[in-house]
Amino acid sequence: MTTYIMQAVSSSDGKLYGWQAATADFAASGYTGPGSPQHVAIAGQIQGGSGLNIAKFTNNDSPIAVWNFNGNLNDSSGNGQTLAVSVGAESYSDAFPGFRGFYANASSTLIAPNSAAFRILGDITLFAMVQSNTQGQTGGIISQTGPSSNSEATADNYLYEITMPFGGGNAPSWFHETTAAANQLYTPSGVRTPFIHNLTWICATRTSNVVQFWVNGRKLGAASSALSAAFDGANSRLYISGNPDGGILDALIAGVKICPSALADANVLAEWNATMGSFFNLV
Repeated sequence: MTTYIMQAVSSSDGKLYGWQAATADFAASGYTGPGSPQHVAIAGQIQGGSGLNIAKFTNNDSPIAVWNFNGNLNDSSGNGQTLAVSVGAESYSDAFPGFRGFYANASSTLIAPNSAAFRILGDITLFAMVQSNTQGQTGGIISQTGPSSNSEATADNYLYEITMPFGGGNAPSWFHETTAAANQLYTPSGVRTPFIHNLTWICATRTSNVVQFWVNGRKLGAASSALSAAFDGANSRLYISGNPDGGILDALIAGVKICPSALADANVLAEWNATMGSFFNLV
């Protein structure tokens, strides 16, 4: 027996609501949210009555911080890197029934503690689970940058940032700055980003200044050539969903994990399999 996990976006508050049905309920007869259901879709299936086997980010591979947004901004890594609201308000919604995330709603940005642990110039691995509500938006999912808007001081340099223009036909981008605030941008070619209103698993590694993107357990495009190294960033802070330069996301963020090393392919795949891969596709 198959149970369908359905989802739809509310016409009144823009949030995502989910329900279970015995058949593919595109008529949204089981929808219980406010307003009318829009963008009705199948979020997943439960086979043979087994439970939804999807999990938040693990503490494997010695992360600096793991934020799983289970109704709070706590760091589950044990390193005490509790987030705070930088802009807007703290709000939560479900990506799937019972699977919570921070709802940025194009109005809220989070900030990490002012810690040197995040000021990483070299190898790093970034993970995020994101469900975008707007097509083609280009705000930063994770940004390490200075607190002053549009500053060209090297102390305010971007040390790393990933963006993902969901549904816009464009590729994700990596950005950091070098000496004299020079830009280093990498956007893989010949690839497309996921659809909006779908929870998407994202990873980016920077290995000896070579950047590789992953989406839903697969490498997305070729790796970059070697970029010039990130520089300074002494004033930089870690932001989630936008930064002082703007670009706040209209999205639900179900998790963020940061590791101060460039994880090997096997480790990246292990994280996928431990989180979303066990439900969608083990690799």
